[in-house]
Amino acid sequence: MFVFWMTFEIPHGTAVFIQEAYELGIARMKAALAGAADEFKEALQLDAKKVP
Repeated sequence: MFVFWMTFEIPHGTAVFIQEAYELGIARMKAALAGAADEFKEALQLDAKKVP
């Protein structure tokens, strides 16, 4: 499983979501379900072994 750092543009700035998923599309869907329904900006795949 991978860990993704995703940023979304919201009305008051930028929101960051860190999500575990097998692919970026699933991570974005989970973030949207958690409330990140605004504009997707970028994503980085983090090293899961280094993320606590």
